[in-house]
Amino acid sequence: MPTSTRNNRLVTFVFDQLLVIDLEATCWLGPPPEGQRNEIIEIGVATLDLASFAPLRRESILVKPLVSEISAFCTELTSITPEMAAAGVTLAEACQWLNDEFDAQSRMWGSWGSYDLKMLTAQCKADDVTYPFSAHHVNIKRIYGKLTRQKQGMGLKVALEQLAFGFDGTHHRGVDDAHNTARIVQHVLTTYGLEAFVLAIPKKDRPPL
Repeated sequence: MPTSTRNNRLVTFVFDQLLVIDLEATCWLGPPPEGQRNEIIEIGVATLDLASFAPLRRESILVKPLVSEISAFCTELTSITPEMAAAGVTLAEACQWLNDEFDAQSRMWGSWGSYDLKMLTAQCKADDVTYPFSAHHVNIKRIYGKLTRQKQGMGLKVALEQLAFGFDGTHHRGVDDAHNTARIVQHVLTTYGLEAFVLAIPKKDRPPL
């Protein structure tokens, strides 16, 4: 199997599942208050089997922000309250959970757009936390647009409506957004096949097969 070195240890890449990730972060109606910043408060995960394209798991972990408060706007948007976030784990513990439960460093992962990749990369660096994922990230929004030959910037709910899929759960909750994104991936894989899906990924991000 292909191997790579991550965080000074050898990691074996496994092409058996796709981890679909959605992050929620502290937010405000306007710029962050002085001394605060956008911080991850939820990591939602939905997994797909890459042989059968069947959904496997749908889970979430809440993350306690270090320097930010959950605003009323944030709670209205995500349904995550200050009390819920305060009971969460640290980002380091959440990243460890991703590896313990999902073997995240060894698997391909994806998200709807590039926000989640950029947000997690930046916060892991800022907080000196070991980045949990492999280098093989799939921008599912881009792949969907490319394979369906449509505009690539559409939102998750628009894509679901286009496919006549009702939104399952609460929009802007990480666990539900990840699950609904995985439903789109399942449709794409079933319609176009795994090979077309992988070839639509830019070469620099494509998994070693």
